[in-house]
Amino acid sequence: MSAPTQSFKTPPPSVPNTLLSFPAPHVLLVTLNRPAQLNAIPTSQHKRLAALWDWFDAEPALRCAVITGVGRAFCAGADLKEWNELHSKFQGQQKRKDDGGGGKGLVDGVEHGGQYGTLGKRREALRKAEGMKSGEEPDALAEGIVKEGRARDGKMKDEDKLTTGIGGGYGTVDNRRKAIESAAHLTEETAPKRDLSDVDDARINTGIGGGYGTVASRKAAAAAARVANNESSSRVGNLGLNAGFGGLSNRSGKKPIIAAVNGLCLGGGMEMVINCDMVIASSNARFGLPEVKVGVIAVAGALPRLVRTVGKQRAAEMALLGRNRYSAEQMERWGVVNFIVSGEQALVEEAVKLAEEVSSNSPDAVLTSKEGLRLGWEGMGPEKATAVLEGGMYRKLEKGENMREGVASFVEKRKPVWKDSKL
Repeated sequence: MSAPTQSFKTPPPSVPNTLLSFPAPHVLLVTLNRPAQLNAIPTSQHKRLAALWDWFDAEPALRCAVITGVGRAFCAGADLKEWNELHSKFQGQQKRKDDGGGGKGLVDGVEHGGQYGTLGKRREALRKAEGMKSGEEPDALAEGIVKEGRARDGKMKDEDKLTTGIGGGYGTVDNRRKAIESAAHLTEETAPKRDLSDVDDARINTGIGGGYGTVASRKAAAAAARVANNESSSRVGNLGLNAGFGGLSNRSGKKPIIAAVNGLCLGGGMEMVINCDMVIASSNARFGLPEVKVGVIAVAGALPRLVRTVGKQRAAEMALLGRNRYSAEQMERWGVVNFIVSGEQALVEEAVKLAEEVSSNSPDAVLTSKEGLRLGWEGMGPEKATAVLEGGMYRKLEKGENMREGVASFVEKRKPVWKDSKL
């Protein structure tokens, strides 16, 4: 396919093992290019792909994207050889840390036993975990995390509680992470309404005990959780990215992406596909979530999304049996695949035609429709989702030139001339 000339506000970011092309006006084609590894995605590539999708969303001239793979696989998931090496390295580092601490070393940036203890101990723990010099305060580093969370998440909801262990300790690794996720919802407006006095023996408490703990303890928790998340990425397969596997499996993004599945679509590849807006597959494509067969799970967003797409029992079948030979026809029956193409040669061409058809519609209407679908996908009820959509993006669409052009072109019986979306 020839690539038409397109001008962009900024050049696309460079992504290793990935081919970028523009096979039609307003269309981006992303081709995973590690055929010898069945297009398995290495850890370092996820952030680069996430940056690419961010660029796609921000580039006014682009309206739809297609993702596919070179060779006999769309994507076989994570690079397990690399994962095994990183996991072994992490275990060795953790063992040396524990041995060097004489049984009293840091776990996820806090003391053994899950207690933050006094303010002095919390700060000392964080200094060590962050590799800080004596005299530097962890609170200063954590301040940016707290502010960023406030700006992103807005006011704390009533149900956002610090889910720690009974008695105010941090409990398990998962509970500590849940605690800081909830703590990020705190805002300046809600903080003065709670007991935030800075006392040495303060804990980050659950509903038992009543308080949210001190400002210092929340900031310390934020910094500790940052260290924990960074260190654990190779250990549990958590990529540390909001956008998920390939920058796509947890992406909420503005613009639609079509998956063109040309062969094996397993693990992380399946997780990406489940979160795409449409899926076209070759007749010989094969799908599956085989993670349980190698001792891991599909942790990048597929499990809850799969339930919503195919139902609980079918999702359980895929996730718990770990089979990897689901056909394109079966995935079409289950609602994962939209279209099937005989053979792989015409697959990308047909996918690009779909992307062109999307791009021929009002860019504003496409973005607003996708947002309405996303609100339902994320579990919001129809009435509330409609109200949110009407009060948000739809108001912008009403004021935009594309709505006026669409109505005028219909009345005048002519083809509409769309402008790049400003939404």
